[in-house]
Amino acid sequence: MVIFDAYFGTDRGQLPDRSLYSHRSGYYDFVDVTDRVETCSDGVKR
Repeated sequence: MVIFDAYFGTDRGQLPDRSLYSHRSGYYDFVDVTDRVETCSDGVKR
């Protein structure tokens, strides 16, 4: 959103870092799996 803020002159800021999942049978039926994703020792979620 930072690029959009600069381009459109808004103040929306950065969106939260979330991980979403959807199955082939429901392409747009997203499930928030952020809390289920493991975090590695370097702090990067994988």
